[in-house]
Amino acid sequence: MIHITGDTNHHAPAFSRSEYAFTVGEERGNWDVCGPAEAADFDDGLNVMASESCPKQHGHLRITILDENDNAPQFTQVMSYSQTIPEGTPAGQRVAQITATDSDIDPHNSHVTYRIQCPVSDDRDDGDCLEVFTLDAMTGSLRLNQPLNYESRSRYDLLVLAVDQIQISPSQKTSTTTLTIRVLDENDQTIYSVRVSESAAAGTMLVQTVALDADSVDSEISYAIVTGTAGNTEDKIFRVNRFGQIYLNYPLDYERAAVHNLTVRAFERDYPEHGGVATVLIEVEDANDNAPLFSEFIRRRLGWRKMHRLELLWATDQAVDTTLRQSSEKAITILIDDINDHAPVFTNTRTVIVPEYANSGYRLLTVAAVDRDAERNGHVTFDLTRTADMERFQLDRYDGHIYLRGELRLIAPLYTLTVVARDQSGDGRQSTVMNIDLVTASRVGAEKTVAFTQNVYEWTVTENERIGAEIGQGFGQTIDQFCGTAGVLSDWVTSTNGDVVPCVFDVDQTSGAVMLKGQLGAIRGGDVPFASVCRGEGIFQLSSHCYNGQANLARNSTATIRITILDENDNAPQFTQSSYSQTVPEGTPAGQRVAQITATDSDIDPHNSHVTYRIQCPVSDDRDDGDCLEVFTLDAMTGSLRLNQPLNYESRSRYDLLVLAVDQIQTSPSQKTSTTILTIRVLDENDQTIYSVRVSESAAAGTMLVQTVALDADSVDSEISYAIVTGTAGNTEDKIFRVNRFGQIYLNYPLDYERAAVHNLTVRAFERDYPEHGGVATVLIEVEDANDNAPLFSEFIKTTIRVAENAPAGAVVATTLAHDEDSGVNGEVRYSILYAEPINNHFQINEETGQISTTVALDRELYSSYRLVLQATDQAVDTTLRQSSEKAITILIDDINDHAPVFTNTRTVIVPEYANSGYRLLTVAAVDRDAERNGHVTFDLTRTADMERFQLDRYDGHIYLRGELRLIAPLYTLTVVARDQSGDGRQSTVMNIDLVTASRVGAEKTVAFTQNVYEWTVTENERIGAEIGRVSAKLLTNSAGPLEYFLTGVTSANGDVVPCVFDVDQTSGAVMLKGQLDADSGAATFLLQVYAGVKGFSNYQVTASQV
Repeated sequence: MIHITGDTNHHAPAFSRSEYAFTVGEERGNWDVCGPAEAADFDDGLNVMASESCPKQHGHLRITILDENDNAPQFTQVMSYSQTIPEGTPAGQRVAQITATDSDIDPHNSHVTYRIQCPVSDDRDDGDCLEVFTLDAMTGSLRLNQPLNYESRSRYDLLVLAVDQIQISPSQKTSTTTLTIRVLDENDQTIYSVRVSESAAAGTMLVQTVALDADSVDSEISYAIVTGTAGNTEDKIFRVNRFGQIYLNYPLDYERAAVHNLTVRAFERDYPEHGGVATVLIEVEDANDNAPLFSEFIRRRLGWRKMHRLELLWATDQAVDTTLRQSSEKAITILIDDINDHAPVFTNTRTVIVPEYANSGYRLLTVAAVDRDAERNGHVTFDLTRTADMERFQLDRYDGHIYLRGELRLIAPLYTLTVVARDQSGDGRQSTVMNIDLVTASRVGAEKTVAFTQNVYEWTVTENERIGAEIGQGFGQTIDQFCGTAGVLSDWVTSTNGDVVPCVFDVDQTSGAVMLKGQLGAIRGGDVPFASVCRGEGIFQLSSHCYNGQANLARNSTATIRITILDENDNAPQFTQSSYSQTVPEGTPAGQRVAQITATDSDIDPHNSHVTYRIQCPVSDDRDDGDCLEVFTLDAMTGSLRLNQPLNYESRSRYDLLVLAVDQIQTSPSQKTSTTILTIRVLDENDQTIYSVRVSESAAAGTMLVQTVALDADSVDSEISYAIVTGTAGNTEDKIFRVNRFGQIYLNYPLDYERAAVHNLTVRAFERDYPEHGGVATVLIEVEDANDNAPLFSEFIKTTIRVAENAPAGAVVATTLAHDEDSGVNGEVRYSILYAEPINNHFQINEETGQISTTVALDRELYSSYRLVLQATDQAVDTTLRQSSEKAITILIDDINDHAPVFTNTRTVIVPEYANSGYRLLTVAAVDRDAERNGHVTFDLTRTADMERFQLDRYDGHIYLRGELRLIAPLYTLTVVARDQSGDGRQSTVMNIDLVTASRVGAEKTVAFTQNVYEWTVTENERIGAEIGRVSAKLLTNSAGPLEYFLTGVTSANGDVVPCVFDVDQTSGAVMLKGQLDADSGAATFLLQVYAGVKGFSNYQVTASQV
């Protein structure tokens, strides 16, 4: 018994799902379980991710934390509120402002409303406080319902409640504070009242107070603020000078305090105890100094899996002066929640060719179906519905594998199998039924019965070909010629460069004509979930079979059809704007870029989607002041318009240019053109002021770009207002830019260099009281490119690439392409291989051209496929700001017939002396590491003498005795050849098998092993040829001949026959390794049957031992 130790960690763990989504409340404790995430590893033992050298696998975990209402509202003043109100204040006047905030995130939980109550202890009989005051539930503003009367009541203590949540619920929280209203007696004090905007600057004088001393006109009077409200104590927000003038120390904030009530004391400087007080009531007027702010918790969940990113939501206030309006933006993502509105769609074909040698356990096919729904609604399982099918076949309901249960001969040559695919929705499951034809076929003699005229057919079809069109020409004649009128072309397995896709083709089973049964354009587009595998060059590789029914067995031949879907130039370029307009000062130097034109084409083929630009002067342009083509140059590749010469306003003030965007690299009848108008207005420098500024496109919204200044020669005191009256690049009035009342131009929204590289604004300044009096200035804003775009791989790049395994080192297997919309070095792309599986550096990529090439000669038998993750990185000067994107591709290695069959059975067979005609002596077996026909092995006897004495089943490898055993020598060498089934260049291997006629009668008196059982261990990576152990036997009689050892059988621990990777030296009994061990994919324990014997007259005397 031989045990293989030291399992190599070949496999990475694999998560059961690519993404897990859990929802938890924010109050969950530490170490609470959110949900299960499962992964499996197929290596033996426990392989822990201990270092970077271990295989790893990654999954995505998405956890949504739900906000709970665990915070009560908090008032902005920690202590209570207090306000003094003169008794003459009119009804409707706002006299106090209450503000509270709630720190919960969910808007439902953080929404605050206000109300007031009169304290229970308030037993006055002068009216309910609710009749005197009104508190706005939404804003917290307190207003008078009626005038106050100091003589009736001098003070009100109001209980203010702040309540969260939009709807009443058990979790609703309330906070309270006290608002004290003191009534001021007008008969005793002087009252000053003033209204001031919150935009008033620090240092603004608000009001002049005056105090007189009746005793002396010469006494020096001082002033002091002795009490104040809204957080003002003495001299914080306001100050009073020695002349009684009250100034602002700091800017006001209407949102924090809408009313300020000050008590100012005037007193003699030499006798401060002599003095009086006055009340100053300051009402703050709201200014539009805050932009709307979106709640951080706003989200809209409308769907799943299909994500649509909305560019921006805008929130704009409604200030009366539109030039002062402010806005903010918020980007949102809408996720579409799935409903079970799609049934599964089978993607496999309806016919399967079953080889005649298939036996019980043979995997006939794998059914596959896709469901466009998500999660359980899109998870598909399979079932057999008919009892007859269940008796004959076994179906793995999850993987879709279908196996043969019994003998193939019990099934008709053409058998229809019914499979149902169901989704796993809880309610309202949807299902689809498919009938699959199983055709039993043989290749024996097929070359004399059926054949295709070509091994490979290559056809093309345009993406907009009509459904029902015949794609293949002359294919039906091939079938009729070789199959006769009964000939049928079966359906096929459809693949795009190896990826299984829905079958959009059908075949006429009589003529062999291949027709289109589905829309190619829909498959290639984004309307179905198979789009990604059908993009690229659109190559469908179809395997077809021709058979001619003969009795209970069909004959078949195989051909390959490659259908290439050709992109049609059915989309014209689209400009990013319907028209373009730009104002250019006449002093702009030659060579300056003055406009940027951009158009895109949605065709897939780069030849069709390539866009070039040119300009024309309109036919109606009959001016004699020069051709517009002499004035402007439009870059054919980038769409940048530059000046060839300076402009002259007096000669021409406007140019209307016809811009053409033309697709396709070469001129052809299908070439498409789109046009737009670019208007260039020349700005007269003598009449207008010009401001020029350069700004990065990464500048944030709210950035001040330039200060414009307008002066009124008539009056230095006139108030001047500013407005943007015209703009280019999609800016109308106040969209992208805004100008405030001081002439400062700000960004409203971020710039986009790729959309517009130049903005030209006309700003008008005018007297506010006489708006007809004003003038204009030009602001030229040139946008500097920022590295805000990552390179994007072309959708046309194939995700699966096929390469012949005989490709030499350095062979180019594919070329990738990525585009970066940025300019300069920000748009330069370099390519690299980010990750390769397996990690063996068999491929390299040219960092500049994107060409992927081999570094070594490939071997499909070592690695049949590779997965590469390509990375495209821009070349921003600041390496920390570089952006990149990734694309995964799969490289499949096409087999060539570079391996001969290798026999796996032992080279010695012990034949019992009682064997007679028909006795099965042995079964030869061989493996061929090649694939498909190249790896399918049959066996033959080559010598006439062998054919006379033995019968060989060329498919199963069973060898039977034809005649009597006595006619064969005690040690007979039988020669068997194993051949693969490659069409050209078949490979073969010859094996000489020793048939040893033996008897065990009396053997125990002649020869014996020193041990009945031997146990050895060997590591799985032991070198071939190594000696593992040695068996030993001894002669029990002196008359016996020399000892010989024979290895006759190799099985696994459970008795299954396994390939023989051992041999024994016939003389010494040394057991040696002749093949590679693998504990992961092969047996971990081997049982070897070894015989020792001596040759007699007509047979060998042998005895056995087990290793």
